[in-house]
Amino acid sequence: MKKRVILILFLTLMVFVLAFSEVKTGSSKVENLISMLSDSLQGKSGDVQVPEYFQEVKTEWFSCMVPPNFDIQIREADYSSSIIFGKGDVNYGRIIVGEVEESIPIQELIADSVRKLLKNSENYSVEEYEQLSLRGIISILKIKLDTYFSWMVIFSESEELDKFGPGEYMIFIATDLDGTDSFWDGIYRDMIVSLSF
Repeated sequence: MKKRVILILFLTLMVFVLAFSEVKTGSSKVENLISMLSDSLQGKSGDVQVPEYFQEVKTEWFSCMVPPNFDIQIREADYSSSIIFGKGDVNYGRIIVGEVEESIPIQELIADSVRKLLKNSENYSVEEYEQLSLRGIISILKIKLDTYFSWMVIFSESEELDKFGPGEYMIFIATDLDGTDSFWDGIYRDMIVSLSF
């Protein structure tokens, strides 16, 4: 009888622990790249400490910190520099920094970037979108494609929310690799805040 009571108490405790764990796990997906980056850029989350094991990548236009296991390709052009980051034959994303002399509608830039960088011309939708005015306009987007999501962060020296350019710019675009937790979002946030141009 005593063993049975102990067993029942033990099972009851295990059910409670598992239930609590599920609640905690389910509520931990509060932040994504948009909220992380928005809070960081506005100083709401304190100083972001980029991991010490990240390595610096330098181009003619910018430098940034990336995880050491990323494979990096650097491409230089007359008015821009870009890096493509990934692993082996799989590209995770790209960062482009440069300068433009004219302005275009921001929605035109988004559509052009999805077509050229994500190789998708029609089947996409913008799931989340936030804009910040900080030394220019920063647009942060979550884009839904056929079978996955991508993040896009656009900085422009434009003073108009609906315009891209003229002046210096930065475009960050990367695949949401898991879509389940904030691990990759944190890595992407650290890469973006480490940018210097």
